[in-house]
Amino acid sequence: MDGGRYLSAGNLCLDLQGERAWLGKDQLRLGSKATALLRLLMEQSGELVTKTSIFDSVWEGLAVSDAVLTTAVKELRQALGDDARDPHWLETVHGRGYRFIPAVEQAEERPTGAFMGRPSFHGLRKFSKTTWTVITAIAALVPALGYLSQRMNKPAQPPAQAFAVQPKSIAVLPFADYSAGGGQAWFGEGLTEEILNSLTHTPDLIVAARSSSATVQNDDAREIGRKLKVANVLEGSVRREGRHVRVTAELIRTADGTRLWSQNFDRDINDVITIQEDIAVAIAQRLNTVMDPAQLKQMVTLGTRNVDAYQQYLRGLAYERQRFATGDVKFARASAASFEQARATDPTFAAAHWQAANTWWAWTGDSWDHDEKSLAVRLKNYQDRVALAIQASGDRPEKLKYRSAQALWVYDFRTAFDLITAYVKQRPRDVDGLEALIGVALQIGDRRTASEASARLQRVGLESGDPRPRAISGSALSLNLPQAVVFARQQLAMRPNDPPILWQAHRAFAWAGRRDEARQILPRLLSSHFTQSVALAEIHQACIDGERDRAEALYRQLKSRPDAFSGNLWYATLILGRRVEAVPLLVEPKEPDRSIVLSISLLFPMLDVHDYPWLDERLREQGIRRPPAIGMPHACTS
Repeated sequence: MDGGRYLSAGNLCLDLQGERAWLGKDQLRLGSKATALLRLLMEQSGELVTKTSIFDSVWEGLAVSDAVLTTAVKELRQALGDDARDPHWLETVHGRGYRFIPAVEQAEERPTGAFMGRPSFHGLRKFSKTTWTVITAIAALVPALGYLSQRMNKPAQPPAQAFAVQPKSIAVLPFADYSAGGGQAWFGEGLTEEILNSLTHTPDLIVAARSSSATVQNDDAREIGRKLKVANVLEGSVRREGRHVRVTAELIRTADGTRLWSQNFDRDINDVITIQEDIAVAIAQRLNTVMDPAQLKQMVTLGTRNVDAYQQYLRGLAYERQRFATGDVKFARASAASFEQARATDPTFAAAHWQAANTWWAWTGDSWDHDEKSLAVRLKNYQDRVALAIQASGDRPEKLKYRSAQALWVYDFRTAFDLITAYVKQRPRDVDGLEALIGVALQIGDRRTASEASARLQRVGLESGDPRPRAISGSALSLNLPQAVVFARQQLAMRPNDPPILWQAHRAFAWAGRRDEARQILPRLLSSHFTQSVALAEIHQACIDGERDRAEALYRQLKSRPDAFSGNLWYATLILGRRVEAVPLLVEPKEPDRSIVLSISLLFPMLDVHDYPWLDERLREQGIRRPPAIGMPHACTS
């Protein structure tokens, strides 16, 4: 089936691009596998879809049991209000597979209306001729016997609360520090972060974001469930006395506060690493997720058995979290130092090498320590650490992500795209992987993939309560401006003062010509620490407000800054409509310390590769044909 973005059957609508579904006006809260199953069945409506076909499509590459499929079908039926004994939507063909009963239509535009009619069915295989006669007679009497019709015909949609919370959803609260003197708060922070990271590897488990969980940590379980829309809560504590560590963990059902599982982990400090792994596996088993316990155990293993390295790694995660929460550069420096110490302590610790590499990558743009090292030195440090992460990662899927990053630095975009695509296939809810996929897709000019990955990232971010600004920028840079605007509004509703969200939202509004919305959020962006991004937003706002002279004055201020990033100057020059002047601001990779700028600028649809012969030839060698460059949306007019 092809021919449009939306599949619809009666009042059920599925967005193929955004991977979302609605029943009437209400969006269904479905896990990724249930959504994929719904899509597969709707695309083959009226036909038997065998179990083998379902496993090959929905759980490709995973060894899962029939019970996993049964669970996904139950999730779908619960969301649709369907009865397995008298189905309107999903028919079970015992021992063989499933059939989607209603006829399905496909269209480019989403069907409108709160209720688009009952589904039409393929043939009369469900009811005899006599039964259809009775149904027709009842339908004719509906005005007089509405209450009877409601009793005889099960509604297609149950009450909202029946499917508002996905059963396999969880919030991980910050682990409290009960140690004497409270000196182990960093350990609790890092442990919480690693448990979250471990659980997100389970494809059918929705995990609330760390930031969302932190805001409700003092509420009881029922209130947390209501606020975060999760079915379960994990809470715990850490206590250390000398070389002895006790970690207590409890899994609580939010519907009624019932404790589903609890355990004390009493370990010597040398055996503390296994706690995070044991907790993640125990939760996955208790919630009956699709992952085989042995496979999950292997997946969540960090890759080190050195306790000192592990503790420094946890410190780095804790500092990184504080950096994002406060914007204070001291936490960025502390985080970088901790990751460096972790990888020095255990040179085989791939995750530590990767995290350390990313701290150097963070210094290449609108950075917090721009003058400390030259750009060439910072890039070399990044590349060296990525290479060590690859070397230490063995056969873990993360190796694909690391190799993709490495390929980008030699301008091998095709290899980078193939590797990160393979990684996201294995880790479909990994936000870092989705963000990387968006970036490489934009660089090779695959705007459709970038837009679709942005929609997936937005869905994962909203489900977890941790919206990712790259979902906005990926939509805008792929020129799906209506999607970018919607995503910007959704994220601002959740985090109205978040600087990265404000910056990307302003660009989305400016590119879409939504001048008033852009102007409304600009004051909040001006108060942030994103100095050069703020300057770009001010210049563009002046242009769309028709204030050319002000835009030129702001540009001169940006240009006079000693730390002005050449990529930002290129972008600002395009805002002013001076394309010829912008071209030489990006230097071809003959100068290694500047090659990063041109690579980053490939993200933008305004970059014309024909202006850079070396880059143009490199892309052609890889069979890459980017779409024609466009002008800056809503640039200054003379």
